[in-house]
Amino acid sequence: QGHYLLTRLWGMAGIGRNGHGGIAAVYSGSLPIESMRSRIAKMRHPGNAPPMRALPLAFVADDGLLVQLARANADSTHPHVKARA
Repeated sequence: QGHYLLTRLWGMAGIGRNGHGGIAAVYSGSLPIESMRSRIAKMRHPGNAPPMRALPLAFVADDGLLVQLARANADSTHPHVKARA
């Protein structure tokens, strides 16, 4: 938890990674997923979690299904056009 606090403090100062660990608040129950999705949808830089977890989609042979799954993956937590892989 200390590392998270330090990351947030540096982020507020405009230094380092900003937004790291946003899903942690959802997992801990302190923030509903819909609130996080709503906030991310309005961000200028929404993050890169969807492309980071999209590797298994490389094994989908059907292009149409691949696009559908990639968009669903991104929109599940980062509903923003810049966050779609």
